Amino acid sequence: MCGRFALEVHIQLKLFEDFQIDSIPPITPRFNVAPSQAVLGVREVEGNREAAEFRWGLIPVWAKDMSIGFKMINARSETIREKPSYKKAFQ
Repeated sequence: MCGRFALEVHIQLKLFEDFQIDSIPPITPRFNVAPSQAVLGVREVEGNREAAEFRWGLIPVWAKDMSIGFKMINARSETIREKPSYKKAFQ
């Protein structure tokens, strides 16, 4: 699987509609977003959904170095519940 994706303006506007978000932080559209870069995501805070900037990657609870998160971008659906890297996050 490719480890890149595009962050386009129409995606940001769709967040307003699909997740019923009032505001989205200003993020520059990019057409080659890579792991470790800032991405737009949605989180729930005190019952309200909000768009925020996140760093793309998953840092497992056992990791001693944050850079391992840049390699953790793909998970197999068949083993996600068993693999130590994804198990806790999947719960």
